[in-house]
Amino acid sequence: MKSLSSGQGGFTLLELMISLVMIGVITTAAFSFYLNQHKQWLIQEQISDMQQNARASIDELVQHIRMAGGGPLPDFLPAIWGADTNPDTIIIRYNWANCSAPIGKKVQPTSKPLHFEEIMPCFSDTGRIFISVPPDDPAYPYGEWTTVYKISLNQGQGWEELLHIEDLSYEYPVGSEVFRMEEYKYFIDKTTDSLHPTLMRARNGKAPEVFAEDIEDLNFSYILTTGDTLPTPSNLSKLRSITISLVARTELKDPDFLGDGYRRRSLNTTVRMRNFGL
Repeated sequence: MKSLSSGQGGFTLLELMISLVMIGVITTAAFSFYLNQHKQWLIQEQISDMQQNARASIDELVQHIRMAGGGPLPDFLPAIWGADTNPDTIIIRYNWANCSAPIGKKVQPTSKPLHFEEIMPCFSDTGRIFISVPPDDPAYPYGEWTTVYKISLNQGQGWEELLHIEDLSYEYPVGSEVFRMEEYKYFIDKTTDSLHPTLMRARNGKAPEVFAEDIEDLNFSYILTTGDTLPTPSNLSKLRSITISLVARTELKDPDFLGDGYRRRSLNTTVRMRNFGL
């Protein structure tokens, strides 16, 4: 049997150790690169979500503020109501179809049909309606929302009817008005989840729902025809425009980012009131 020559030997222990160290260095560098790239991807995804939430919130507010004051509204409900609470709260109202009609028959709280001599075409589909008392009747300074589910033509008694779901809170006299208006309330909720403030929206008397997440601040400035700026809309007859200031932040903290670790974006825009006769 022939013996192996000295030049045909395998790797030495030292060579194996050096190879393992080099592989470890390369693997560590590659893994570190991967972790850094993955972190940057997550950060960019959060920034993108933050910007999308901020833009969607601004667009939503601008759309409805522009509509404020359009069409008939109950006299005791202002088209714009705001509270300087930092973050602020705003309520926006308008009648998108110029739709209203007087009730022709007294309404009891448990009465389901609302009777009209003639129902306007804008009531042809179902949805939320607001019932308001006659503006010249100081004994009834209220109104409320209810949901219509059916329109009935009671030709035998000479009435057209809107059938609604909920029991009413009050008795409404003849002449009370029914409005097909829109009402939107916006505010920031920082208490339900203190780590994730949200922009809330309540529409047409219903319970508030989350509209956009991680919106931490919302403020409004009300600009008059005189050029004065007010923190609340206390003089609607001279209201010219509204400035919206909104702050969004990322969902998660970045421990390598300065401050409290959250990235933020601020958006500001001014909306002209087009239905206030200016």
